Amino acid sequence: MVSSPCLSQNDTTTFNNASLYCPIVDSLQYLLIRRPELSYSVNKVCQFMHHPKQHHWKVVKRILHYLVGSQTHGLLLCMPSQLPLQAYVDANWDSNSDDRKSTTGYTVFLGQNLIAWTSNKQKVVSRSTTEVEYRSIATTLVVIKWTTNLHIYLVGYFLSINHI
Repeated sequence: MVSSPCLSQNDTTTFNNASLYCPIVDSLQYLLIRRPELSYSVNKVCQFMHHPKQHHWKVVKRILHYLVGSQTHGLLLCMPSQLPLQAYVDANWDSNSDDRKSTTGYTVFLGQNLIAWTSNKQKVVSRSTTEVEYRSIATTLVVIKWTTNLHIYLVGYFLSINHI
């Protein structure tokens, strides 16, 4: 998705066919299971489902064109010899001109396998870029801790089954 211009509810031209916009955007949400690189773009167009504008529809069409041109892309899972846990996080301060909330996104990898990802608005309005980054890191650390605990539990479970 092009980073500018920012999508806003204040665009002038209303999109008259909301009965077309909503089902397509709903379908894009289900596609995120296999196509996590679309998380940010789909998140942005979902924010305007209640009253889409013409510019929002153009972004949806751009996503659909991208999908047509990248049909062979998707998640690939492999079994490497080592499984280090890695996470990447980013935030965008004051990216939404309608409600001033920032956007957080993270990805978590187990080895080369993408196992968790998100792109969503933060729940509160932050006062600085530092605060936004700290909130993003805290959210990502919760996911890493949960994933680590799940991994420890599963390893212990499978080891106990092998000893029975």
